Amino acid sequence: MKRIRWAHIFAGLITAVIVFAFIAAVPAEDWLVAWRHGTMFWVLGGFLAAVLGWLIYFLLGRPEQLRIAIKQAKEELREREGLFHKLSEAAFEGFVIAEKGNILEVSPEFARLFGYEPSEMIGMNATELVVPDCRDVVMKKIAQNNEQSYEADAVRKDGSTFTLEAQGTIAFYYGKTVRITAVRDITERKLVEKELTEHRENLEEQVTWRTDQVKEQARIIDQIHDSVISTDLGGSIVSWNKGAERLFGYTVKEALGRPITLIYSPDKLQFRRDRIIAPLMEKGGHEVEVCLRRKNGEDFFAHMSLSLLYDEAGNTKGMIGYAMDITDRKKTEIALEAAKEEAERANRAKSEFLSNMSHELRTPMNAILGFGQLLEMEKESSLTPVQTEYIQEILKAGYHLLDLINDVLDLSKIESGHLELKVETLNVSQLVAECIAQIVSTLAHTGQISVDNRAVDPALYLHADQTRFRQILINLLSNAVKYNREGGTVTVDNTVGPEGRVRISVTDTGKGIAKEQLEKLFHPFERLEAKNSLIEGSGIGLSVAKRLVDAMGGAIGVESTLGKGSTFWFELPMAPV
Repeated sequence: MKRIRWAHIFAGLITAVIVFAFIAAVPAEDWLVAWRHGTMFWVLGGFLAAVLGWLIYFLLGRPEQLRIAIKQAKEELREREGLFHKLSEAAFEGFVIAEKGNILEVSPEFARLFGYEPSEMIGMNATELVVPDCRDVVMKKIAQNNEQSYEADAVRKDGSTFTLEAQGTIAFYYGKTVRITAVRDITERKLVEKELTEHRENLEEQVTWRTDQVKEQARIIDQIHDSVISTDLGGSIVSWNKGAERLFGYTVKEALGRPITLIYSPDKLQFRRDRIIAPLMEKGGHEVEVCLRRKNGEDFFAHMSLSLLYDEAGNTKGMIGYAMDITDRKKTEIALEAAKEEAERANRAKSEFLSNMSHELRTPMNAILGFGQLLEMEKESSLTPVQTEYIQEILKAGYHLLDLINDVLDLSKIESGHLELKVETLNVSQLVAECIAQIVSTLAHTGQISVDNRAVDPALYLHADQTRFRQILINLLSNAVKYNREGGTVTVDNTVGPEGRVRISVTDTGKGIAKEQLEKLFHPFERLEAKNSLIEGSGIGLSVAKRLVDAMGGAIGVESTLGKGSTFWFELPMAPV
């Protein structure tokens, strides 16, 4: 409800009194006016009274209206200023009002942003709030009255810097033309932007690098002579290099999108499922030799190497295969296989012939040796010394021939697969001593050779066939004696290797063996320098020894130094005590 305005009521009363007084002072006949129709009424008096009343009311009431209007305007101004301050205090941005760069007023947030009290900033020049490098830019923006936002590096009262965003506009403030500028601290945003920019640049570099890498890989794959093909999980071809074009005859356009069964003959599809796809899915990679088909219908042999392809999440997305034409190699292999079978047949025939001949030779040889021994034992015979010497030569040659026959029989048994072994636990020191005693009694006296037995550990056992162990060791001992120098030494020793094998070594002090000759030692019928040697031998003994050691799960070898001698050794599995 509006307030009662007493000034208006007072002016109205005064006006009414003056009007009535004026009317009373004028004679009644002067108020009468005759209308042309004859009707008479007080027109002039009423009109004059109204005009006079309005003038008095206006003169008395107008100043009061002006006073009230001014009062209302001041109240509205105070309300707006209060609202401005409240908005300034509550806003995220700070505000500054400046005239020609000189600060007239700042919001509390603006002052806090720079580390000042609001009163401290009044009178400062706005350029003092930015770093020197940015002052020219800020002054230029102010001079141009530019209302676009801009960024600048600002400096706080304590000297620390930060990045702000500012946007200003021209306004009138208490009769002055000023610039009101809103600012915002965007330091964190700039840091985030910088990180995002660096991240984007890094990603762009990675994408560029990856793109270049993919192009390079594609170029390399295209340069591969052989076929490289990849498919999706459904078996559709998704990549096809130039090698595949050459190998199969299909162009990239013809191959892409078609099923991989395109390169298989219909009769190989089941083989593909069972021998290629199934192992590939189980192991993730697979290699196989398979018959494939070209565009012209020609079948050929290929070696394929396949692997599964995975996406970034580790899920299978397809497969990739490398295929190489091996038709020529396959033909060679088939020819070699046929030649191998033929050679094996010939070898078996040779072994059978040698075995049969050896058996046939042993019978008359045993007869010759038997009768020779009878003649030698005949003490009272009429044989002359010369005849006795002849009989000894016959026996010597006979025994040598019998050894040769036995070696040939052993070799033929091994090559034909008819060798039988009886593996048992044997005491090393006992067997070595027995073999040394046997060889010393027959050969050592011929060249005054001494034997040094160091294999005397009674607790050392091994797994072997006893007869074949004796045969191997006696062969090595015989060679060490035969090829030793006069007055030389044969040393027998044993050691235990890291693989749980017992090594028996036989070392002589002979002239040694040249390095280039060592490879031939264990080949049958290979006698080194046999033409220039008076020493008897067949060239089979070491070959038989190697095969016997291999058959018992061991190894055999030699080390030799020219002018100093040789060491032959063989290893057999050790037996626990």
